[in-house]
Amino acid sequence: MSLSDELDKELSALRRNQIERVIDSLEGKDLEAFIDALNNQNVPSVALSRALGNRDIQLDARRISEYRNNRGAIRYGRDGQRVT
Repeated sequence: MSLSDELDKELSALRRNQIERVIDSLEGKDLEAFIDALNNQNVPSVALSRALGNRDIQLDARRISEYRNNRGAIRYGRDGQRVT
């Protein structure tokens, strides 16, 4: 891989938001459980953030709240793909 390719890869990773980085780090049932909890207003943002932190995955509770309050501008499906 060329230096240019490595740089493009790093810049692309920097542009991804915290939630997208968490999605990238999860798979299968864990990813589905994360998306379900992310979209469930009954799961406190702090609880979701702490549960991820227990797995050494960092996601600020404020980012979860922002996602939930964005009025559907950005949403992710259970497969982790952006649907809006």
